[in-house]
Amino acid sequence: MAMTDDLLGRRPAATVVITNHNYGRFLDQAIHSALAQRDVHVEVIVVDDGSDDESHDVLAQRRTAITAVRQPNLGQGAAINTGFLFSRGEVVLFLDADDVLDVDVVARCCDAFAKDPGAVRVQFVLRGIGAAGDDLGTTVPADPRRLPRGDCRAAILSRADDLPWQPTSGNAFRATALARVLPMPDEQYRICADHHLSNLTPLLGTVLVLDKPGGRYRVHGSNADHRVGFDLERTRGIIVRTIATHDSIARLATEEGLIREGELDIKSVTSPASRLVSLRLDRAAHPIEGDRRAALVAEGLRAAKARQDINVVRRFAIATWFVVAASAPKVALRGLATVALRSSTQASSPGTMRRAWRRTNRGRPDPTIVP
Repeated sequence: MAMTDDLLGRRPAATVVITNHNYGRFLDQAIHSALAQRDVHVEVIVVDDGSDDESHDVLAQRRTAITAVRQPNLGQGAAINTGFLFSRGEVVLFLDADDVLDVDVVARCCDAFAKDPGAVRVQFVLRGIGAAGDDLGTTVPADPRRLPRGDCRAAILSRADDLPWQPTSGNAFRATALARVLPMPDEQYRICADHHLSNLTPLLGTVLVLDKPGGRYRVHGSNADHRVGFDLERTRGIIVRTIATHDSIARLATEEGLIREGELDIKSVTSPASRLVSLRLDRAAHPIEGDRRAALVAEGLRAAKARQDINVVRRFAIATWFVVAASAPKVALRGLATVALRSSTQASSPGTMRRAWRRTNRGRPDPTIVP
């Protein structure tokens, strides 16, 4: 491990923690984007999670400018836990090693926190880029107006799994809030550790959204979580992480006096939809043994009815989806799943992201989605 200290002994205003596993071909660009931040004192920590590619050479070349931490391959959640332990900033950003930050985003996040002492998290839009850094003409999320903001506690306690939070690289957190929610259970969050951060930190304060993009989300065909279409294995992983996330929400919400112990009652549409699809497509590998088709449809209908934040037409469409998905042929069910279970990093339609993927991977076949 190589460590550097600020020569003046100042505490940095912000820390950028870059988590990396075998993204050596992109890592230097991520580091450069963190070191290039303007108008703010930033420390950069890179946690290498058991890479066996050129990542170590990249870190060696940057050793005088960053703090480099190496650990066995334990997953994204463990890397975030480690990075936070080493961080000293009052504001912390977790940057995936294949993504990059705009040069002014850390200062803008710090300014937003300074203006709102009750804020615990700042989100910002990411622009889609390809493997070579080419602009894909997409944004994450596809519709920035949908990003949750303000006091989100009631929304989390009622429909946590349906909220379109930003992926890891599109957030900044107040360190005092992170101290309440980390370390996270790393076994359940080998990928998608942002699920834990997204659903817990807003229970401690308000959420802000910057008025313009703050970084770039790279689509390169081997992203750890991003998928062009429906992926059954990814869906099973979400189901397992959802259970862990709900347990953490219940614990923190009880500590905060938002609910009584044992009273968490999340009625998200996404959870029963994911479980219904997983159960029907491969019952033997479904991660929840007691699930039954009729019970999941009933849960989905209750969740659709409870979604008072959307209009009656959309609630009816969700309810119809559950009824159809319960009896549709498996081939058709995959199409229904693609519509209902899209990733937050997916473009406005599967076709849009598929075309973007092709532009940056010319000559390679489309990725095969294997159950």
